[in-house]
Parts: sequence; C-alpha cells; structure tokens
Amino acid sequence: AVLPGQLGVGVFSPRLDARGNSVRGVAVCGALSDELELHSLRAPRAAQSVIRSRFTLRERGSKRMRLDRERELLSASGRRVVVYQIQGDLGFAGMELVTRRITDEPVSVETVIVDLSRATEIDATAARLLLDVVRSFGAEGRTLALVALDRHPRLQRFLDEARSQTELLGFASFEELDVALEWCEQQLLGPHSAASSEDGPELPLAKHSFLDGLDPFEIEQVANAMERREFAARQFVVRKGDPADAIFLLVRGRLSVVADDPRGRLRRLAVLSPGMGFGEPAIVDARRTAFVRADEASVCWVLKNAAFRSFEASSPKLEIRLLENLLRSALRIVDRLTRDAISERG
Repeated sequence: AVLPGQLGVGVFSPRLDARGNSVRGVAVCGALSDELELHSLRAPRAAQSVIRSRFTLRERGSKRMRLDRERELLSASGRRVVVYQIQGDLGFAGMELVTRRITDEPVSVETVIVDLSRATEIDATAARLLLDVVRSFGAEGRTLALVALDRHPRLQRFLDEARSQTELLGFASFEELDVALEWCEQQLLGPHSAASSEDGPELPLAKHSFLDGLDPFEIEQVANAMERREFAARQFVVRKGDPADAIFLLVRGRLSVVADDPRGRLRRLAVLSPGMGFGEPAIVDARRTAFVRADEASVCWVLKNAAFRSFEASSPKLEIRLLENLLRSALRIVDRLTRDAISERG
C-alpha cells in the first residue's frame, strides 16, 4: 500500500481474497488509514520538507543584546538548546519525521523549541504524536517549548485538555520565536544574567560600556554634559522619523528596538539591557530609523549631540575614545544581524 509523498507499507499474511490480496493485510491497512487519517485525497500540500531548519542557541540567539560576559557563557552552553522551524501541512508522515528527529537529540540537549509559525495545518494524528513527545520530555526532565501555538487552536485545545488531566504534563508556550530564545538564554545564564529588572539597582554611569577606557576626570566631564531621564513601562523613548539628536545610555530597566512591518505591526529588532545604549546616528544628524520602547520602567542618561560635539574643541582625545566605543557597539550589532541573516537563509 502506498500513500504518495508520505509512506509505503508492505503486508503479508494468508489467506488471500478473490483478488489475490491478503485479507488480514487489507484489514490492517484499513485500520491504519482510519487511525492515522491517511487517504490519497487528503494528502498534505507539497513542501520540500516539513523541517525548514534546525539550529542551536549558540548558532542563533535572541535579539536581546548581551554583554561580553553573557555572550561567552551562552557560547559555551548554547548547544543545550535546539530549535526546529516547521513549515507546511503536518500529518502523520510529517510529524513522525519531526518527532523522530527531536527524540534522537542527545541527552545533553535540555530544551527543544518547536516553531510552528510557518505550519499551515496540523491534524489530529500529528497532535497525538506531538503529545507523546511532550510526555517523554517531561519524564526525562527536559523541556519542550512550542512557538505560535495560538495559531493552531485545535492543537492548543488538545494539549490543554491533556494537561488538565495530569499535573505531570508540562510544556512552555510562546507567541514569538525571539521571546522563546530569550527565555532559554535567561534559563542558561541564571544568576549570571545582567540585572535588568525595574526593581534592580541602577548601573553606575561610570561602569557603562560607552565610558570604557575613560579616566575618572573624563567620566566626570561626560557625566556633567548628560541628563538623567526616566521612562514608564510601554512608553516610547524615541519614535521613527524623529531627529537623531542624542545618545541614550541605559542604566536600569529594558528597552526594545522595534520597527513596523508592511502590515503595520511592530516587530522587535533588538532588546537592550543596562550597560548598553543607542543613538549612534546622532553624531551625523540623521533621523531615527526605528522606535525604541521601554519594556519596563527604565532609566537612561542622555548625551545631546551639541554636548558631544563640544568635546571636539575642549577635549579631542575624549571625543575619540567615545567614538571608538560607539564604533565597537555598532560592530556588535552588525555582527549579530549578519549571523541572524545567515541563520534565516539556512
């Protein structure tokens, strides 16, 4: 028996019917067809592969910008998280491939993220197979995280009903892949993560990366030229199209850099933690190319463009050091965006 593009099965057992086919074999094929919802007229839409990509957290992290110490820790432990991006229709054959690949991951992989945002349809058989993986992961003390589960209400309802029947069934669920990646990073970093809570201590300005390499007198010069600003949660710090007339240094809270897509929805491009900043275009009098929004109550020190240019006459060496620090920050952003683009193409 052959189901084009999905599977083939051979059966042998006496006795034969009038057409020369195995009576029990035909009965088995019928039972499999009913149980797994297999039918030539219900074949999934053609796709090159249901698995669009597989990568580890080391190969592609979240859009949250990290300090050097955090990046080193994530590079060392990033293989413990694996991401599968799924595409197309998922029936028995497609989900069997996905679940087999997931369960074949070595025991060193503690978390597997399954991104369903590009999946178009998930039938009942595929849902049952995925439930089996959730159960096996829970029994092994590992985590299965599902992305875009809300786009598949039948699957979501099926898993929620199963979870309500047993307290041992657990899985993580996220609306976007980037949020899931950031959550996994925080789990790996644990106490080594940079403080970003609005209730946490404010990072001393002297320890900000923008002031690396400056002596105490130079730090005091810059601090005297800056002003401290507070932002409430969800408040926009800058808006797209505004004049880029200042550099912002984050010392408490968390900021998201977001841009609007063709549908008018805001997409997160980067997340900034204390010790980071933005606003490099200010030195060339450009316009803001994205929105920056406070995810939680945040505090920034702000250096106006005019104040920055004043160092050219009063302290040219100080201006050069600040420009070097801005360049390092920009290079880190370019490096991350390049890695993200390569990962997306893969």
